[in-house]
Amino acid sequence: MNTVTKNRLKSVGITLFLLLVINIIGSFFFFRLDLTKDKRYTLSSTSLHIIEQVKNPLYIKVYMQGELPTEFKRLQLETRQMLEEFQGYNSNIIFEFIDPLEDEATSMDNIKEFDNVRVLVTGGRRGLGASIGDAFEKLGATVERLSSKEVDLSDPEEVASYLSSALFTIPDVLVLNAAINNPHEVDNGVIGRINDTMQVNFTSQAEIISKVFPEMLNRNKGKILSISSLYSQRSRVGRAAYSTSKAAMDALIRTCAIEGAPHGVLANSVSPGFIENAL
Repeated sequence: MNTVTKNRLKSVGITLFLLLVINIIGSFFFFRLDLTKDKRYTLSSTSLHIIEQVKNPLYIKVYMQGELPTEFKRLQLETRQMLEEFQGYNSNIIFEFIDPLEDEATSMDNIKEFDNVRVLVTGGRRGLGASIGDAFEKLGATVERLSSKEVDLSDPEEVASYLSSALFTIPDVLVLNAAINNPHEVDNGVIGRINDTMQVNFTSQAEIISKVFPEMLNRNKGKILSISSLYSQRSRVGRAAYSTSKAAMDALIRTCAIEGAPHGVLANSVSPGFIENAL
């Protein structure tokens, strides 16, 4: 064996040894680099503080496994990555993904739970909203899909008319998915864009909440889910209107969560990450 070959083998051996050492050291420490410009995958200090407060095992079951629509596959991936990051900071957080239809006996029980459930999905005719509606229907729920064909959320009078009509019934589950995006930089024209976007993304759906939420409290049950966005916490050029509307909705949902919890009413926002859609 000549000197050149020996040196190459030596270099390879040293490289493999260093990689092994790095992997061993890395197994004892959690570290993630966020190379995105707006740091969209970096947990806030508030989130980290909450995660650190989990002193006992926290078991999380995510019913998002099996054959899923394309939009839900992306949501599943984003959810898994988020939970993995939580787990990296605190090993007391334990999660598993479950297919609610995998076991025939269990799947029938799950479906029966939705036999008499009414679901209202705003923006439920296309994209993520359509997939959410399809998933509930597959479980046996009765789904009302609200889109511009039924009610124009940009028209306050039409929203008020719908909520006072016989067509509107209080749902057991309210999914707030409707949204528009009017990109515009902050200048003299941005206020008009903000007002238009707030009407669809926040005001109209806040009116729906104001009609639904008190009835849920009286029933001591109900669920409200708002499809939020990463832009509710971070923004970028031209997203003043969209980010403002999503941040406002998140604030309202947090208040509903606080007021609803003692009555068994759940309110949550979820930011599913980037999904290819009309926005």
